[in-house]
Amino acid sequence: MQNMYKAQLVSVILPTFNEKDSIKKVINDFEKLNVVDEIIVVNNNARAGTSEEVYKTTAIEIHESIQGYGSAIQCGLKAAKGDLVIICEPDDTFLNIPANFH
Repeated sequence: MQNMYKAQLVSVILPTFNEKDSIKKVINDFEKLNVVDEIIVVNNNARAGTSEEVYKTTAIEIHESIQGYGSAIQCGLKAAKGDLVIICEPDDTFLNIPANFH
């Protein structure tokens, strides 16, 4: 995927633990923006079935076994290739993405 935002690569990091039911929708919402170049799901000992939901998308799943939000974010930051990095909760609480985001 090569979408870019203002000639910069955009990475989204989604640290996940208990978001099995929302992760796929959140990934799909970011994909629809057409500015995100990579979506990294950091599986931080996530609920069973989470990996299967991620697999249905274009996201990359990596694993961080050290439990905790900070560890998951650090793992995602190390893996991200983007010039711009977004860290977002994958629990579907950020529902209103403005249509004029660009």
